[in-house]
Amino acid sequence: MMKSEVRTLSINAIARDIKYQVRKKVHPQTVEQYRLVYKSGKAMPPVKVALVDGVYVLVDGWHRMAALERNGHEMVEAEVSEMSRDEARWYAAKANTEHGLPLKRSEKREVFRAYVRTNQHLGKRKGTFKSYRDMGAELGYPFGTVRTWMMKDFPKTARKIGGHDFEGTGGLPDRPEVSDALRHSADALEQLTRAFQSTSDARERGAIIDMIETDLAKMKGSGNWAEKEPDDF
Repeated sequence: MMKSEVRTLSINAIARDIKYQVRKKVHPQTVEQYRLVYKSGKAMPPVKVALVDGVYVLVDGWHRMAALERNGHEMVEAEVSEMSRDEARWYAAKANTEHGLPLKRSEKREVFRAYVRTNQHLGKRKGTFKSYRDMGAELGYPFGTVRTWMMKDFPKTARKIGGHDFEGTGGLPDRPEVSDALRHSADALEQLTRAFQSTSDARERGAIIDMIETDLAKMKGSGNWAEKEPDDF
């Protein structure tokens, strides 16, 4: 069992990386419900944070974090555990199955993908695999569903496990060449540049630059970043 300790952290210092979240979105109704709980002075469990390569990463508590931000809080009580990337990804996926809002089918499938990508499907002996029934029991899904998803998402692994005939259609890549976070950031920056170029009002241009500089200082102040290497992307 991983050792953990409760710390008071700056919300801005905790990365909310979508790779560690199987839910498609944060539910506004739940955020509002939690916001009112916090506002009333009642306590809620600490959020769960993984310390991954020196970076604080949120693995459980997205709705609580959003609620605290809406109430204007800058700090959060967090239960911190040091984890590897794979441990953090699986912990985050598993946490969504144990409490909170019921997962949609597509979100359950993301839990399954995290299960396989973090090698939870492997047997105790090297080169062996758990049975689909065992996998289904651990995930809480019908073993037939687990087998079907394995065949579609990880056909090479499914062939190694065997026990069925199918035509492989190619699996999902374990890691995209460019992360969603970088892609979304690039899109947002492009929109910001267009907004800047769309006005000739010097005051409006100055306001946009001021917003960028303020947010840039906030991001650099989080401490969770590193200089880009020439061949990173």
